[in-house]
Amino acid sequence: MKLVEVLQHTIWVDAIRSAEPIVLDCGANRGDFARWAVDHLGATVYAFEADPILAATLPTVPRLHPYNVAIAGEDGT
Repeated sequence: MKLVEVLQHTIWVDAIRSAEPIVLDCGANRGDFARWAVDHLGATVYAFEADPILAATLPTVPRLHPYNVAIAGEDGT
C-alpha cells in the first residue's frame, strides 16, 4: 500500500487509481485539499466541515459536494 502526503493529507494511492476516484475530506477547513483533489485527480469530493464560517468558504466547483456537518463517533459539541 503506497501512501503519499498532499497538503497535510494522506492519500492511499491505490485507492485513487480508478477512472472515477471519490475522496472524502472530513474536516475540510477552507477546501484547499478538496479543490486539489478535484483539479489534480479528477475526483468527486465530499467535503465535510463542522464550522459554518469555514463551510461557507468551501469552493463551488463541479464534483465538489460541501456539507456543513461534523463527522464523529458520537453526538456532542
